[in-house]
Order: sequence, then structure tokens, then C-alpha cells
Amino acid sequence: MDKLGESLEQLFTLCGRKFSIKCVCLIALQLISRIQELHNHGWLHRDIKPDNFLTGDGPRNGVAGGQLYMIDFGLGKRWLENSQHILFKTEKRLIGKIKIKKGTPRYASINTHSGCEQSRRDDLESLGYMLIYFVRGSLPWQGLKGHTKEKRYQKIGEMKKKTELSKLCKGFPDEFRQYLVACRELAFSAEPVYEEYKQYFKNVMKGIGYDPENPQDTVFDWQDEKKISV
Repeated sequence: MDKLGESLEQLFTLCGRKFSIKCVCLIALQLISRIQELHNHGWLHRDIKPDNFLTGDGPRNGVAGGQLYMIDFGLGKRWLENSQHILFKTEKRLIGKIKIKKGTPRYASINTHSGCEQSRRDDLESLGYMLIYFVRGSLPWQGLKGHTKEKRYQKIGEMKKKTELSKLCKGFPDEFRQYLVACRELAFSAEPVYEEYKQYFKNVMKGIGYDPENPQDTVFDWQDEKKISV
């Protein structure tokens, strides 16, 4: 097994707990591809969060520091069985089984909060919340309390449903909102259009003066010493 570097959560802290728009777009482009690769092999991750994406092992400002890897497939599940998509179902305690005992529900999709079986759309929606977390520095449902983990999970889900995407993404390029809308509108067994999702973030980069195809414009914040908090 190859040795890997720091997680996105660690790098987020290193950079003062906020990434630049360009950096988040670069993260999005790589992670949509990683998720697509996993889905193409018939698997779901079901635990998309910053701790589960690491850089390569090597200097942050080198090639390894610009390559992101997906880890921790402990909650993974096949979405494709015998060449057929798994069936949609709801389980009242699905959330408790999947998320509560593993920790943060911060990035869970709305359908997961509702107890629905997860599919490819849920990995992608979770990624959307993660990207917003990186540009905002936090999410509105962080810090909610509950007498039990299930009550807390329920409160987070309720707030997530009530929070309008226009407010969640306020102050940032509209493509972030468009991405989440696209994920939420996907049917359970629908084929995600990964290239379209990546195009959202390429458009953002172009709109702020960067070329996603130019290596000089694809430097992450943690690879720039000026953006590292001391």
C-alpha cells in the first residue's frame, strides 16, 4: 500500500480554515473524477468528507501535493449487482446504521437523512456540501445539539432541508448552487453526468481568470506558502 500525505481537513486547518475559490474548484475537479472512477467499478463510497481524501506522500509544493486520493471504503456498498442497479428502499433506521456510529452527519445527503437507500447521487451531493464548507469555512448546521445522536442527526437533516441553496451559496459563484441542484434532482438510479458537473467548476475558474488546463493555474492553496497560516 502506498503511503499518503495529509487529509483535506488537515490542509484546510493549515490554510486558516478557508480555501480560495480556485482551490475549491481544483478539489472539485479531482474529486468528481475519483468518485466517478469508484462508481464506474459499481461501488458507492457513502462517507464523503474531508478526512477521507489525502494528498500523495511528498512535499506539499511538489507533484504529490497536487494529487488527491480517496480512502476509507468501510461504508462502501455496491450500487451495481449482477449488472442491475440496486433497488430503491427506505429504512427508518438507515441513518443510524450508516452514519451515527461513524461520526459527523455534516455532509450527508437529504435523501440519506430521510432514510433512503443511497445511490450515486448521494456521494455527489455530499461532495457539494463539502465544497461549500471549504469556501464558507463552515456549514449552517454545524454545532447543532441533541439529547441523542439520532435527535442531533434529525435536527441537522431538518435544517439542511430548510436552508435554501441560494442562501447556502450566497456570495459565491452560482455554479456551486447549480451543482447541488443538479445532484438533488438526480433520480435514484439515474446516471450522473460527471463531465457536466466538472464543467461547472471549470467555468468558475475561467470566470475568475484561471485556465483549468494550464499547470501554472492548478496550484492548490496548500502548495502556496503565502496561503499557509503560521
